[in-house]
Amino acid sequence: MSISITNLINNNIYKDYKIIDVRGVDFKGGNIPGAINLESHKYEEKIKPFVEKNDNIIVHCMYSQIRGAGVVKRLKKDFPEKNIKLLEGGFNKYFNHVINLNLELIENYNPDYWKLIKDTYKNIND
Repeated sequence: MSISITNLINNNIYKDYKIIDVRGVDFKGGNIPGAINLESHKYEEKIKPFVEKNDNIIVHCMYSQIRGAGVVKRLKKDFPEKNIKLLEGGFNKYFNHVINLNLELIENYNPDYWKLIKDTYKNIND
């Protein structure tokens, strides 16, 4: 089961769910308010113990295709009784949705990080 960006924002889902951001170094560019960074490769040591203490969880990575989807699959297997959702489109879709709406919807926003990423990819593709 997944949750859309608009549902997350418009229904103020932040209050009822714990958001787990499973990104690695890309977390330092900014995050969904209140999201907890628990990297996907630390499933047993960090993610699983966190979910044991919480019932309503939203998971995402940059695109919610590999890391986030993999974590959700494992969590649903380990905790079938919990309400676990995958954020559609991940942080990338969230970021692109809110960047022109309200920068307060991006906690720890670091524009220099995003410029560096954009410039790096531009140089690789040139």
